[in-house]
Amino acid sequence: MKMKSVNLPGRITLSSNSKRRYEILSKFFIVDKIVPEIEEINSSDFEKMVIENSKRKVLYAIDKNPIFPVVSGDTVVIFKDKIFGKPKNIEDAFYMLKALSNNWHLVYTGFYFTLQNKKSYEGISIAKVKFKDLNDEMIENYIKTDEPIDKAGSYAIQGAGGFLIEKFEGCYYTIVGFPVVKFIKKLKEAILENS
Repeated sequence: MKMKSVNLPGRITLSSNSKRRYEILSKFFIVDKIVPEIEEINSSDFEKMVIENSKRKVLYAIDKNPIFPVVSGDTVVIFKDKIFGKPKNIEDAFYMLKALSNNWHLVYTGFYFTLQNKKSYEGISIAKVKFKDLNDEMIENYIKTDEPIDKAGSYAIQGAGGFLIEKFEGCYYTIVGFPVVKFIKKLKEAILENS
């Protein structure tokens, strides 16, 4: 069955502090950005956690009279069932990168969006990443770039951190911070459902 053609909205509101999410979505939409001030949750149910944090960001933005749809996402790196969020400091970044060295880990990215009629939708994407065998000098040199400081898991695949990675399975954009292909598919379905 062929899907009816759907016009995507030209403009969206992104509720996020992430430069990566803004850059990804700006390739497809005119993006108005709102920086949310919310309390994020931590949970051992990683799928639920990234979706709940995305939802909280969207709800914050809806109170600011935004242009709809309002969108957000949340990304977390999981290694051996432990959350590797943004590092607190250089030592924390070193610890994370050392642990990830020569190992596989998971990246969970959730997204949530609300349409003009206040109907909301959510999605999740999971990717697997394998790091090269890193020595201390490689880790220290990478930390000197300052790139790890505001990144989940202390690295950015789209930047210098790409050199730390041996291979990955799944969606590249999930690892960067927003599974845009999955999001656009879901957005089209939502618009169709409500047309």
